[in-house]
Amino acid sequence: MLVVDDHPGFRDALADLIAASPGFVLKGMACSGEEAIAAVDDLAPELVLMDVVMPGMGGISAARAIRRSSPSVMVVLTSVNSPALYPGASELGDEVASERKQDLGPRRLQELWTNHHG
Repeated sequence: MLVVDDHPGFRDALADLIAASPGFVLKGMACSGEEAIAAVDDLAPELVLMDVVMPGMGGISAARAIRRSSPSVMVVLTSVNSPALYPGASELGDEVASERKQDLGPRRLQELWTNHHG
C-alpha cells in the first residue's frame, strides 16, 4: 500500500492503521499528488490511501491520473469530511472509494479491499 497525505500526523496514523491490518503491507509514503503518481510507478502498490485536499495536485486529480496509468490500483480517497462532497469526486465512479479518515479502521480497510476484489 501507498499512503499519501500532506500532513505527517495523518501519514503516520495511516501507517499505524496498515500495521494493525493483517494482510496489508506499507510500501511507501508520499506527501502530494505528484509524488503519489511517481510512487505508484516506482513501487507498484495495489492500494493507495490518499488525502483529497493537498497543496499542488490534490487527491482527486491524482486518483484520476493513477487510474488512467494503473487501472488495477485501488484508490481510496480520505478526508476529515466526506471525500465524496469534493468537486470532481463523483466523476471518479466506483473504481475510487472514498472514506472519512476517522471511519477508516482495520475492519473497514479490509471491507473496502474485499468489495473491490470480491
